[in-house]
Amino acid sequence: QIEALKIYEALGSDLWIGYCLNNIAIVHQNLGNLEKSLSYHERALRYRIKMDDKYGEAGSYGNMANVYVKLHDTTKAVEYYNKALQILREIEDGESISAMLSNLGNIYIARGEEEKALMLLHESLAIREKLGDKKGLASSLIKIGEAYTNQGKYQEASVVLYRGLNLAKEIDVVEEEMVGYLNLAKMYALQHQLDSAFRNMSLYISTKDSVYNQRLEQQIIDVQTRYETERMEQDIDLLKNKNELAELNLKQKRTENLILILLVIMIIGATIFTYYRYKLKQKAALDEAIIRHNEQKLSAVLEGQEAERRRIARELHDGVGQKLAGLKLNWSGFAAGNQFDKESEIFRSLSNLIDDTASEVRNISHQMLPKELEQFGLVSAIEGLLKDSFCKTAIQVTFEYFGITSRFSYAIELAVFRILQELIANILKHAKATEVKVELLKRRERVLLIVEDNGQGFNFNSNKNHGIGLMNIESRVESVNGLLNYESEKNKGTVVTVNIPC
Repeated sequence: QIEALKIYEALGSDLWIGYCLNNIAIVHQNLGNLEKSLSYHERALRYRIKMDDKYGEAGSYGNMANVYVKLHDTTKAVEYYNKALQILREIEDGESISAMLSNLGNIYIARGEEEKALMLLHESLAIREKLGDKKGLASSLIKIGEAYTNQGKYQEASVVLYRGLNLAKEIDVVEEEMVGYLNLAKMYALQHQLDSAFRNMSLYISTKDSVYNQRLEQQIIDVQTRYETERMEQDIDLLKNKNELAELNLKQKRTENLILILLVIMIIGATIFTYYRYKLKQKAALDEAIIRHNEQKLSAVLEGQEAERRRIARELHDGVGQKLAGLKLNWSGFAAGNQFDKESEIFRSLSNLIDDTASEVRNISHQMLPKELEQFGLVSAIEGLLKDSFCKTAIQVTFEYFGITSRFSYAIELAVFRILQELIANILKHAKATEVKVELLKRRERVLLIVEDNGQGFNFNSNKNHGIGLMNIESRVESVNGLLNYESEKNKGTVVTVNIPC
């Protein structure tokens, strides 16, 4: 009950708190802790009044009156029985009203106030007759007989006592039989009818012994039942322990099997992971080898191109160039020996043609084998390239360079030079530009070439697969691990950025 009380207090259930307090009070009452019992009854009463629990409130008043009876405080007992009776009359609980009237009657008999007792007991008797409560009737009749006996009204007492005793026998209420025999013995003794008194006292004693034996037998049965229950509970606990042990073993086996399965899955997973990782490494190595091979092929192709350019440049310079120089010298000698008019149109035309051809061959030779790049570096080579490329055009060219304090590797310088050559060729052929700006910068271990024109622009995505020049530019950029970016809009020019690590 204490644990239940704590739970209901935590839940804030006032109704059930009142019932728990009432039960605890009754336990203390049965144990003889009467003051504690009163304390708990008072607490229970407060909750029942708060919840407007009329039935519970009447019960608390009645229980408190019972405690006061045991404390021999009949005044308080009468007060609380009357409070209970008032509430019970309001809620019209006939059975409880008859019980409360009977309790009050008992107190008045004990106090020697038989008239008050008889009035209350007769009212209780009438209610019990109406309800058909035979046990209550037997009790009321015997109590009325006791009151009549105390008043000396032995004839009336005899009638109601025997009536109550017979009813108790009929319904087999041994406790009321015992009280009936005791009151009859008392009545006959007061009338000096000693035989009848002795007979009823003997019946009282035998009935009391019977009740005692019944109670003893019941106690034995209760003890035996408790023993068998405890033994059964022990057997159940033992069986439960066995079942729990078996279940624990089963769980352990399941756990072991699960761990084994997980280990197998992990091993398989690790094997698959290792295999795929090995395959990925192989693929990555193969891809790297292919890239390296392609780079080597590209490098070899570019080196071959450069070697071929150098060979052709030397052939042009040493072969064709020397022959053109000899041709001009012979032509001049031939013209002087034959006294040609040097101012004539034919002479000038042939002389200019020889000079232009020699100059063109020299320019081609220089572009194919830029001596300035080898001797003076990238900046001087770019300046010479721009001058030679745009000198005979109306295009305005500007060249700026920043952060160039030393030379780059020859491979980088050659790549930048060749890329710029291709870009200039594209501008001259396709851009229709009037302005060209070239910038060369060095920033954080990278060299940047930026070429901008104000020409008609082009769609890089649609042209990159068609122009050999663009393909050459891409190849050159890839050969030095650089980055290439085109920005172009129709009629808004083009900006090409080349970013190469150096």
